[in-house]
Amino acid sequence: MDQTSFFNTAPYSPITDFIKAEKGTAIFNLSPEITTFINKRSKKLLIACNLNGKTEYRNCPVQTASGRYVCEGLPEDAACTLVSDALTSMLPITTHWDASLCSGAGGYHHGGTDGLGVLDVNLKTNTVFRKLETFDLNPESPYVFDQKYNQFSTLETPEKQNLIPSYERYIGECWSLLKVTDTLAVWLASEVAKSTGYPLIYLTPEQNPENNIPAFQVICNRLVMFRTESPSLAYFLLPPFWTNQPKEKYPVLFSGFYDSNENFFSTFGKKYALILNECIKTAGKPAVAILWNSGGTNACYSMQPSVFSNLNLLFSLSENEYACDSQNITAVGGSRGALTALMAAGNPFNDGSYRIAYAIINNPIVFSGTKRAESLSPTTPLIFAVITEATGYKTAWREDFKDPEHNLSGHELMLNNLIGSRYVSLIDTYFNPASPIFSINMRKLGTKVLLTIGTHDAFTTKDPILHLAENLREEGVPLTLRIAYRFGHSEPDDMLDLAGKLFVDTLSGNPPKFGGVQHFSMPEVLDKIPPIGKRIYPEHFPCFFEAPKILAMNTDAKINIVGPTGADVELIATNETGVITLFSGKLIEKTKLEGNPSYSAFIINADDRFNVGTYIYAFKFRLPGEQNWHELPQQNTPSIDGETIPYLQIIEAYPPVSGMELAMYLSKNYLSWGLSEV
Repeated sequence: MDQTSFFNTAPYSPITDFIKAEKGTAIFNLSPEITTFINKRSKKLLIACNLNGKTEYRNCPVQTASGRYVCEGLPEDAACTLVSDALTSMLPITTHWDASLCSGAGGYHHGGTDGLGVLDVNLKTNTVFRKLETFDLNPESPYVFDQKYNQFSTLETPEKQNLIPSYERYIGECWSLLKVTDTLAVWLASEVAKSTGYPLIYLTPEQNPENNIPAFQVICNRLVMFRTESPSLAYFLLPPFWTNQPKEKYPVLFSGFYDSNENFFSTFGKKYALILNECIKTAGKPAVAILWNSGGTNACYSMQPSVFSNLNLLFSLSENEYACDSQNITAVGGSRGALTALMAAGNPFNDGSYRIAYAIINNPIVFSGTKRAESLSPTTPLIFAVITEATGYKTAWREDFKDPEHNLSGHELMLNNLIGSRYVSLIDTYFNPASPIFSINMRKLGTKVLLTIGTHDAFTTKDPILHLAENLREEGVPLTLRIAYRFGHSEPDDMLDLAGKLFVDTLSGNPPKFGGVQHFSMPEVLDKIPPIGKRIYPEHFPCFFEAPKILAMNTDAKINIVGPTGADVELIATNETGVITLFSGKLIEKTKLEGNPSYSAFIINADDRFNVGTYIYAFKFRLPGEQNWHELPQQNTPSIDGETIPYLQIIEAYPPVSGMELAMYLSKNYLSWGLSEV
């Protein structure tokens, strides 16, 4: 879109692209469906014109014999689009936040339209951006979040502010942090109209959608709560000509992620409208998209027990009110969204309200009740940022931290806040989607899984994700596992493009076959960020290891080694003072995954074997039956910042900073270190 042509038509929804009138004439193409709809409603088709910031509306002439609208006598070079009083939106977009409450600090109010931050569009680049600073920058403050952002979710206005999150009390559970400008709302609607030929109109949570109208309808921030203390928010994107009494109920495309308004306006909204349009064009079957905040924007990772009940309610509501087929849901997500998809698919408390038929999952952050050193490791430094957000304390990552209220360690407090328990057996059974109970439920419901993982991920090593894949395969869940070497916390292609193709193909009667392991390598030239992967066909399961870049003396770190079962491997760290053997032996733990991979995860300590300084990693392997060793080339280190030597820097102590600052210090970018054969 030419940014000089666009202007705000609120509350009208643009039903064509924005153009400039050449010599006072503008020509528009409009589908007969929309024309017929407007005429049946006895409404007007208007041409909206904007020149020098002033907007006026004129009656549009009737359609020409060629099927186009030719509008003459307009101001020279005026920006124009077509609108109609039959297609209007309820703006501004609901946030459920009222800035006037709590003596101006703000608080939850159903139907409110204020925000703690702003979501807007840069018309020069056609990109969505946000203005939101949530963190407390006062170095003397122990708290992570700025006080003005700490009206933690409640359906009643709190009498006092809470400075930290806690179990079932997260930022943005029942309100969006971000006020959407009318300009952004109209811009996104125009993008959808230009790409699909159908307008997009916004409804409040209380409004009922209309039957059989030629437009996408968006129900914004519908409140979903099984209990009042654990609310969540959902967007429903309904297809053109949606009806509450269809011949067949609508299949569902589902994602659960962070802030509800950002989910729709920045991450998923336009893409999902394009996918739903393709469902109609290619498969002849309309569908509905649901975007869900999982019960919180910050400090929540979709693992609190209310997730399970709220999922049951969400999909029951979608069937009863929006005619969705709750037994035919495709769940899509990356990172926290992948975790949400897993929790939804394997929900141990699914009451029969829904079934995830397909789960398309990229790089889930699989928390578990394991030892502190395994889950809080400099090998995966972004977890230090997670612990500060989840606890609300800047220094919760430190081993000497104690919660001043309950005397819990930071790790215990993180688990308790996210899950409601710090007991390993309970967490690993009911809240870790890598546990067998989730795989059993997916097998019973017939869920098919496409799981993509990037090695050298600064959030999590790959051994728990491979364990998840192994559980799924062993239980008989149809699984395609895709491994992207050195991609970190990203995937080798566009997640939503992949999901859209699978969704459309399935509705067209051509569902993909599931099975096997696919491998992708980092391109030799990084001409795009994130990079696009290349499919490879290795003769054996590639070897790689994941290890820290920086480690403080007398502290622990996790190392993960992956390779063919039975391979001899050796991992050493070398500097001028000598050689330290970190691992030497065979990979013996068999798996049922194609390629027969094994993985070995262990904890190292920077004990008196190490000196302060820089070591260089070296990694070699010997395949079963071979005599020769293969050493992994150092140029394959997983970095996009130009560094090519896989080093381990030993320091005296970690700096006394917040967990977020420590995460950035340890990561030196977003990829953890290691070597990879490909």
